Amino acid sequence: MQQTHHRTNNAIRCPSVRVIHGDQNKILPTQDAIALAKSHGLDLIEISPSAQPPVCRIADYGKFLYEQEKSRKADKTPKVKEVQFHVNIAEHDFQTKIRHAQEFLGAHHPVVVRLQFRGRENAHKDIGMELFQRVEKALSEVGTCDGGPRLNGKLAILHISPGKHKKPAHSSNGHSPNGYSPNGHTEPQMG
Repeated sequence: MQQTHHRTNNAIRCPSVRVIHGDQNKILPTQDAIALAKSHGLDLIEISPSAQPPVCRIADYGKFLYEQEKSRKADKTPKVKEVQFHVNIAEHDFQTKIRHAQEFLGAHHPVVVRLQFRGRENAHKDIGMELFQRVEKALSEVGTCDGGPRLNGKLAILHISPGKHKKPAHSSNGHSPNGYSPNGHTEPQMG
C-alpha cells in the first residue's frame, strides 16, 4: 500500500504557509504557525506542498492519518455492476457480456444481470428464463446466484455475488466420498 508522506512541524522548510484551522484561513510565518499548533497541543501538517504558499492544517497527526486510511478503505468498497441482456441476443454478444461479468466478479464486485423484454418478447418470458439459466451456468465458476430471477413487468433481474460455487458432494463417478452411491447401495472401499 502506498503511503503519502506529509511533512509536519519542523520538517516544513518554507518561510511562510497558509494555515487552515477550524474556519480560519490565514498566511503566517512557518515558526508562528508551528507555535500556534503547539499551543493547541496539535501538529502543523503540510497538506499541499506545491501551492504558493504551501497549505498546512493544524490537527492531531495520528488522527489525520487514521482519517486518511479510513477514506482510502471506503474507496475500495465493491460497487454493484450491471450487465444488460435482451432475449434475442447474438452468441458473440452473449459471450462478450459474460466476459465482462466475469471480470467484475473477479474484481469482487457484485453483478446485476438485467433482461429487458421488448414488444412480442413479453409473450415469451420462458426464453428469457432459459437465457438466465445460461448466464448462471456461465458465471458459476466465479460467482453465486442470490436467489432466482425476479420478474418485474418488462424487466427480469438476477443478482450474482462474487465467490466460488460450492462443489457437489458427489465425485465424478457419481459416488460420494464416503462410499455411498446415489441409489443407496454401499460401494466396496479399497485400501
